[in-house]
Amino acid sequence: MHSRNVYEQYRDDLLDKLLWGEATTEIEDNEINHNGNLSNIKIFPNPVNNHITIDFYLQNAASIKINFFDNTGRVIYVEESKSFMKGENRISLKIPDLSNGIYNCVIIVDGKSTMTRRVIKL
Repeated sequence: MHSRNVYEQYRDDLLDKLLWGEATTEIEDNEINHNGNLSNIKIFPNPVNNHITIDFYLQNAASIKINFFDNTGRVIYVEESKSFMKGENRISLKIPDLSNGIYNCVIIVDGKSTMTRRVIKL
């Protein structure tokens, strides 16, 4: 029950910021990640309802897999590996079966976990 109260407070704070123009609806990271191949990551909208988009840039062609983990570390959703070309890329996911909550979206490049971002599902 305690984690639900933390989630509710986080959600309420974020919604207040969105309503008053103090927050963005996208999470962006322009730093190159650990393996140097993935950069310019944008995950939007955030909070998300049923569709989420992930934009990113690859320095070289690579295989990308997306996992969503809940707050206990359980894998909740897997988008299987797909090959992407060097340059700007986009992944659009339908996630209507994901329950409301806070998830860690993990981007896996060529089999190595390289980037994690928090995503809120409303």
